[in-house]
Amino acid sequence: MLYFESLPNLVNAATVQGMLNAATPVAIGLGAIILFRAMHYTKSLDWLIALMKKVSHNNPIAVVMIIGWGFVYLVEGSAGFGTPVALAALILQSFGFDPISVACLCLLNDGLETTFGAVGTPIFFGLSTVTKFNEMTGMEDSR
Repeated sequence: MLYFESLPNLVNAATVQGMLNAATPVAIGLGAIILFRAMHYTKSLDWLIALMKKVSHNNPIAVVMIIGWGFVYLVEGSAGFGTPVALAALILQSFGFDPISVACLCLLNDGLETTFGAVGTPIFFGLSTVTKFNEMTGMEDSR
């Protein structure tokens, strides 16, 4: 603070902003864990496993496609920000798949649905920086 001759309020504000930015992924992971635990304790995870085995006729590739892709796209559209990877990996692991393989698969698949993101957030904000998207939609630039 003394070396860079910064104002104490500016340093404190930057510290709080950094802590809040770091808390976002922690909150997402914590929310995914809480949801998974709730699914486990209410026995809805057992119901999901039985339903997936019935629908897929015990075909592991079909289970991976339904949970690893379909479920992940659904959750990305509603929650986004890493939640689908955490949930799908835990659910696929509870089906008996190898945890490392499941984590790699879910992280690779996450690159596909994040282009659409949580209700189109990355498309909207990404396009507004490189095109005249704000002018086309009638929204004003906040800069």
